[in-house]
Amino acid sequence: MPNVTLETMYLILYTSGTTGIPKGALITQNGMASAVASLHYAQIDLNETDIHLSWLPLAHIFEREFEGMLFCMKGCIGSYSGDIKNMKDDIANLRLTVLPSVPRIFNRIYETIKQKVGQLGFLKKMLFDYAYKTKLNDLHKKGKYTNCL
Repeated sequence: MPNVTLETMYLILYTSGTTGIPKGALITQNGMASAVASLHYAQIDLNETDIHLSWLPLAHIFEREFEGMLFCMKGCIGSYSGDIKNMKDDIANLRLTVLPSVPRIFNRIYETIKQKVGQLGFLKKMLFDYAYKTKLNDLHKKGKYTNCL
């Protein structure tokens, strides 16, 4: 068996090239362990009851880091169906407790909700806006993000 040190290469992650020429980033054992530990120090509280949907490419560093931390905490990982259009069903079927993602996806979810709320009648839209404002206020003032259910 080879002698593995902190500087031994763990993996090569290839960038998409969206901000320049695609390239491979060499990630060492130490780099990956540090990245996983940083999630812990960021107070991302995971445990064996947590369920995550793996949908980002495994070449995505955030996916790798998050799964590494989830493995350490004995959580569960489910794979998505492969079609982004079925993601809502994948989330419901797996009964996720966490959904780490990238801003592009959260922006897409936000825009979809905004569009659907815009199609509601006056009363339903007013109720939604009130509930949203109340929830956001609780989050900002009290750090509370749970609901009564």
